[in-house]
Amino acid sequence: MSKKFTKTADAIIVTDTVSGLIIFEQPSSSMYYDSMSLDKGVICLKSVFQKNDFNMNLSEAVNEQGTSFNVETFRNFSRLNFS
Repeated sequence: MSKKFTKTADAIIVTDTVSGLIIFEQPSSSMYYDSMSLDKGVICLKSVFQKNDFNMNLSEAVNEQGTSFNVETFRNFSRLNFS
């Protein structure tokens, strides 16, 4: 079961690829990730608007084309899409 990361005009959306349900959606301008967690294989997204972080295993994450992320490709995605 994968989680797909999609960038819209102003938000990052994470969708369950099996059910199609949105499991996370935040304005990209308010988001950042924890670099130390990513080095350990965990995506930890943080938002200036939420108290709770969004955590998932890096191995479950795919981009819009369905390609699995690794540490470096997720960092690149974040640099391009998180404001």
